[in-house]
Amino acid sequence: MSDIETKIQQHIKKFVAELNDLVREAAIQAVSDALRPKTTSRAASPRPPAVGAEPKTRSKKKGGRRNPHVMKKQQEALVSYITANPGRLMENIAKALGSSSKEMGRPVSKLIEVGAVHRVGERRASRYFPGPADAATRKTATKTTKAAPRKRANRSAGKAAKRNARKGPGA
Repeated sequence: MSDIETKIQQHIKKFVAELNDLVREAAIQAVSDALRPKTTSRAASPRPPAVGAEPKTRSKKKGGRRNPHVMKKQQEALVSYITANPGRLMENIAKALGSSSKEMGRPVSKLIEVGAVHRVGERRASRYFPGPADAATRKTATKTTKAAPRKRANRSAGKAAKRNARKGPGA
């Protein structure tokens, strides 16, 4: 072997030895970290919470059942807010109660069923009022009108009339 090949072999052996030492140190560090008890301090969390941020109240999985006690509290809060502020939109009610309008849909529908509140209007334009709806309000609030289907003109008759008009009388 030449002098250069010998030097290359020596550097490779030295590099492999250093690499083995580093891998050994990393393995020892990983094992010691795994066996060390975890701390619950806030400094260990990867991202600090925002200033004034409230903890999330919804920790359930999507599609799971809501706790009946939580549902009852939401209904009570809805009734008291709607009684104090009649005629509000669901977006405003949910925002005031610190929730989303999607989360409030089920409790409100239950309250409407039992007559604790009533709705006037449709979809996002619905306004909520305390107590059961009277007959006149219920009729206008729940009445949904569908547009009459559009009639298609008889196109062939229209084309024939235009053709006859172009040909002139007596044709």
